[in-house]
Amino acid sequence: MHASYSDITSRIKESPKWHDSDGVPRYADFHPEHSPNIYADQVVLLRIRCQDCGRPMKVELNSCSMDLVRGHSKLRERVTGRTIHYGDPPIHNEQDGTFCHAGCTMNSIPERVLEFWQKDGFDWRRVPELEIEIPCEWAEGGDDA
Repeated sequence: MHASYSDITSRIKESPKWHDSDGVPRYADFHPEHSPNIYADQVVLLRIRCQDCGRPMKVELNSCSMDLVRGHSKLRERVTGRTIHYGDPPIHNEQDGTFCHAGCTMNSIPERVLEFWQKDGFDWRRVPELEIEIPCEWAEGGDDA
């Protein structure tokens, strides 16, 4: 479960445009340079939805060369293998304004890679061929549900 960041969100009237990989609400337009990982060389903007209330959200995930040392795959492999996963959704209210208690402690459901960015030297370039739908059979009541 992510922190609520109500000290930030209570002071800003507009809703966040997206949340970073730590669940921090972000209000600027998305760009990979806003990733909290300063070593990131791959960054995605992913559309997920809450497993409980179904609310769609945009979230950021990132990877760097140290991920391989830690035994984690790079984002490119997680996208092409359709295994990309955000985890618990950011703290959020349901559409009617009530707090979604259960959803914030449940896994989120990945739906689509909205933007995929790769760092080349010091410059970011977008990789549109990796901006794909992510089918999630377990969320649709498949055998693993």
